[in-house]
Amino acid sequence: MFRFEELQNAVADNFKRKKGIRLFNVFPLDCIPIETLKSWTFKPTCMPLQYQTQAEAFANFKVREDDIWIVTYPKCGTTWAQEMTWMLVNDMNFDEANSVDLTERSIFFEVEGIAPTDKCEVLELLNKQKSPRVIKTHLPIGLLPRDIWLKKCKIMYVTRDPKDMIVSYYHQMNNIVSCNMSIEEFVECILTDNMIYSSFWNHVLEFWLIRNKFNVLFFTYEDMKRDLEGIIGKTSTFLEKDYNAKQISLLMEHLSFKNMKATPTCNNESLVKMIYSAYKLEYDEKTAFKFMRKGLIGEHKKELTPYCIVRINAKTKEMFEPYGLNLYT
Repeated sequence: MFRFEELQNAVADNFKRKKGIRLFNVFPLDCIPIETLKSWTFKPTCMPLQYQTQAEAFANFKVREDDIWIVTYPKCGTTWAQEMTWMLVNDMNFDEANSVDLTERSIFFEVEGIAPTDKCEVLELLNKQKSPRVIKTHLPIGLLPRDIWLKKCKIMYVTRDPKDMIVSYYHQMNNIVSCNMSIEEFVECILTDNMIYSSFWNHVLEFWLIRNKFNVLFFTYEDMKRDLEGIIGKTSTFLEKDYNAKQISLLMEHLSFKNMKATPTCNNESLVKMIYSAYKLEYDEKTAFKFMRKGLIGEHKKELTPYCIVRINAKTKEMFEPYGLNLYT
C-alpha cells in the first residue's frame, strides 16, 4: 500500500510545464519485515505520475530465491555492476554478453514506471526469464517487492560519491529528459529531494543499515575503480562462484570502461533509444547522449562550484556521520 502526494514547488512546476511530467512523493504504508530497520522511518521517494499505475504490481512481484538484485541510486555504477554480476552468474559467457543486449540479460525492473509508456511488458518478461535472474532497480527498500525480504534472495548495493553522481545524473537528465536546468539548480533539486528517486542519502542509508545481512553485498563505485579485481573476488564469493586467474583477467578486460563504452550490448545505448522514443525525441546516433560518459572519480571538481561542493559535503556529513558511514572523503 502506498500514499501519493503531488509535489508543489518550482522544480515540479518546471517538469510539469516543460515535459508534462508530474512529480509525486510516494509513501510506503506497509510494514517492512527487516529487524534492523524496525526503528527506521521510511521517507517518501520522488517519482513521476507514471509510477502510480504500477506501484502495487511492483510491490507484489513474485521474487525467486535465486534472484540477484542490483540496487543503486541512479548513476552510481549500475551498468558496470550489472555486467560484472551477469558474467559471474553465467559462467563468463562472453559470446552471449557480446550478442545479447544487457537490457535483455539484466532487466530494468521499474522502467515502465518512470518512462511515459502504455506498455506493461517488463514484469511479464521477468516472469518468463530463466533463473537465476540478475535484476536492475533504483528503488529504495520501501518500494521494492515485499517478496525480497521473505525469499531472502541476494542483493548487491552499489553507491558513489554524491558529487560525482550528481554531475553524471545532471547530464543524463538534461540531455535525455531535457529538464533545462543549470547544474546549480540540479544540485538544489538533489539536496532538497526534488528529483526522481530522491532522497539519495536515505536511499544509501537504508542499505547501509542492512549491509551485514548474509544476503546483502554493499560496495562503492570507487571500490570498483580502485580494485576491480578485489570486487570481482568478493562478488564471486558472495555469488558462490569460483574462477581462475585467467578467467578473472579476461573479465577485467571485458569490464574496462573503454571496452564497455565501445560494446553496443553493454553500453546501454538501447536504453537511451527507448527513453528518446518515450519522450518523442528524435534519435541521432552521432549527436545523441551517451549513457556511459567518462567513468572517472573526482570529475565533479571540474563542473561543480566550490559552494555546491561545500553544501553537498555538509549534507553528506549531516546524514551519514550519525550512522558511521564515511565513504566519500
